[in-house]
Amino acid sequence: MCPYLALWMLPVALGPALAIPLAALTGQRRAGLALRGLGLLRIPEEMNPFAVLGGAQLFSPATAAEPVIDPGGPMLVDCHPLGGAPRLAPPP
Repeated sequence: MCPYLALWMLPVALGPALAIPLAALTGQRRAGLALRGLGLLRIPEEMNPFAVLGGAQLFSPATAAEPVIDPGGPMLVDCHPLGGAPRLAPPP
């Protein structure tokens, strides 16, 4: 094989060759947090999250109060005007 062809194909072959070791490395919590601390392997949304995500955190389960149990039980509603199986109504 021509050495110039090997150099030309290196960017194509290097990705699949390193995919499994990189996945195994970043699957370990300590290594993943170290790479994150260095700012490596992060996507733009992790560095500058969208403003709408800040509002969504207000409604996350971690900040929610204890769930309110409806004494009447779940309410069934029609799924679609044209028919279909009944489904549970969304919580109030």
